[in-house]
Amino acid sequence: MNVRRCNHRQSSVPSFRHFLRWCIVSILLVSCSQTVFAFEASRSTSVLLLSRYRINNNNSPGIILGATSRSSNSIGDSEDNKGPRAALTPSHQPATTTTSDAFRLSIARALASASSRCASPFLKVRSWNDQIRTGYRRRINADPSFFGKSITEVLVAAGTQLMAEWNRRGASRMILELDFVVPAVLTAILGKYYSMWRTAKTLNDESQGAASSTGKNQDGGGDSMLFGLPVPTNAFQPRMADGLTTPKLKQRLGSFLAPVPALFQAGTIFSGVGYGIMAFLVFLRTVLIPSYQTETLPVNVLYASVYTGCFMAVVSNLRYQVLQGLVEPIVIDRWIFSGHGVNDSDHPKTKIGSSQSHRLAVLLRSVVIFIVRWLNGLLGSILAISGMRIFGLQRMKS
Repeated sequence: MNVRRCNHRQSSVPSFRHFLRWCIVSILLVSCSQTVFAFEASRSTSVLLLSRYRINNNNSPGIILGATSRSSNSIGDSEDNKGPRAALTPSHQPATTTTSDAFRLSIARALASASSRCASPFLKVRSWNDQIRTGYRRRINADPSFFGKSITEVLVAAGTQLMAEWNRRGASRMILELDFVVPAVLTAILGKYYSMWRTAKTLNDESQGAASSTGKNQDGGGDSMLFGLPVPTNAFQPRMADGLTTPKLKQRLGSFLAPVPALFQAGTIFSGVGYGIMAFLVFLRTVLIPSYQTETLPVNVLYASVYTGCFMAVVSNLRYQVLQGLVEPIVIDRWIFSGHGVNDSDHPKTKIGSSQSHRLAVLLRSVVIFIVRWLNGLLGSILAISGMRIFGLQRMKS
């Protein structure tokens, strides 16, 4: 029996390496091709802005001196013609520029660059905050119950992960190994909610939708971009983010590829942090308590992180695309609860809550959505754990 186990473990590692190489190459090709396409599209604009920036920086002293000389009429036409030409390069600055002026100018540039560097982290945080608010507003426009579904997804992710930890450790060790349970639960919440966020339907505001319909919005608005082509965030949503354009077949197929790089990066980072914290805690506990023993073999953090990134980019992407594009809007809202007015966007608020049957329908719809998302979370956990066991990333001690 021991020989068979060893052979199984040796055969699983090469198979996982082949799978790992294939996934990494595929995701890198998609990411690099999108980056190269965006670079080629904006190359001319970037070169033009860079040339203007250099000319403005080199001409700032010369322009001031030239304006002063023209206002005082002390320099002839020949000198006026030579002034801008000589101000194009720093080596041909006018001789009237003193050392003190150059020193003040260098100090001003140093202070400006220092202030911009100090303010850049705050600007990035503010930009991220604006992007999150804009993305949340677009998802609320497409699905008014997105906030309730978000809470449901967080509860489902935490509940399914706690059930897995309960089955792995037992009731007697849950409190004693709480430092292992908390990182695993947080990693599951972040990974599953980010998968839900990336594949949710989006709809622009009225002003943004009008700009997109007239062709003024060149960045696609709330739509994702794939090789310069706007694609919907969900492959099954009936309209693009502008609410008017019907996506074509290639745009719907592109919706499965557009979130792959972001989901892979998020899954790799989240799982890397989670598995890294757990590995450090296991090492620290074995040093402090020599009698402590784990039930599983040590997990390879790199392989497990890359596997989780590939799992989110492929399996979670497909599951949440189908869940939020087919199951909830069509099967639940259109087939099961059609005619009950459970969707706030279809019925005015004066009718909502006016009858007892409507309230009951809204409550039953919430329960059905919770059950469906719970089953989706359980399916994801089963597939993830089964894949880790198949590739030999999670093995019990014999």
